[in-house]
Amino acid sequence: MNHHSFRPGPRLAVALHAGAVAITINMPLLKAADLVAVQTAHGGLLRVISRLWA
Repeated sequence: MNHHSFRPGPRLAVALHAGAVAITINMPLLKAADLVAVQTAHGGLLRVISRLWA
């Protein structure tokens, strides 16, 4: 049995990085959708991140 395959460290780091990239890409897209009057779900993520950046 390979003990190294059960380490959560690298997978966790990759998952956190992927999530950060996804949020970084989605935030400007949601703002742009508001500017051109595209209907979105207007979920809580945009509000939370906007408050953190304000």
